[in-house]
Amino acid sequence: MFNDDFRNSMLAAFSRQELEAARAMYLPECKSYSASPLRLFHIISSEGTPLAPEWKTVFSNKREALPPRLRRDLDDLRFFFRLGGLKADPFAG
Repeated sequence: MFNDDFRNSMLAAFSRQELEAARAMYLPECKSYSASPLRLFHIISSEGTPLAPEWKTVFSNKREALPPRLRRDLDDLRFFFRLGGLKADPFAG
């Protein structure tokens, strides 16, 4: 049952090409980023106003409050998105 659920979830997910086509059509002013090297996770981001310093503090505090295992997972995702070209990081102090 677990394998069937996993397979069905993967079949329901957007491919990178489908996501990029939708972004280009509906959000042409935005950029898309994929976490390298696997490219399983994607972010669509506007190049808008920088995050206010007080919000960076809030996000940084939330990160610090995570259990170590989850903090490592978050930091891994941040690292792979940086490899994929994403420069904005709300958790960076």
